[in-house]
Amino acid sequence: MKIDNEIKMAINELIKSGKITKSQLAKKAGCAPSSVEQWLNGRTKSMSDDKFSRIYPMIKTYLPNDKVSFFDSIVDSNVEGSFNTNINSGIIDKVQSEVMACDDIPDPIKVIVYNLLQKHKTK
Repeated sequence: MKIDNEIKMAINELIKSGKITKSQLAKKAGCAPSSVEQWLNGRTKSMSDDKFSRIYPMIKTYLPNDKVSFFDSIVDSNVEGSFNTNINSGIIDKVQSEVMACDDIPDPIKVIVYNLLQKHKTK
């Protein structure tokens, strides 16, 4: 998960609210406190999907509505720390179509991406 400015700001706001410390957030995410510091100062540009799914419920209220809508479509918000692997098949069809139509992606990579996405389609 790319750590953009909105995610950084949401993490900062959560910490500023006093609801959790950097150390506590690190423990929830399953990483070292120095990792949280690196997310915030920009030295680390991404975090694993697993770490993001663990902190998302805590930072959700500090994110813009459009981000929340997007992340709610990916993260199963009913089970903290769990990604929803049953992604809407319409979304997957669209992504698969875009990938296959992209001239900048080599054909072997297109096939790999297509097949990985196919595994996550809802039945």
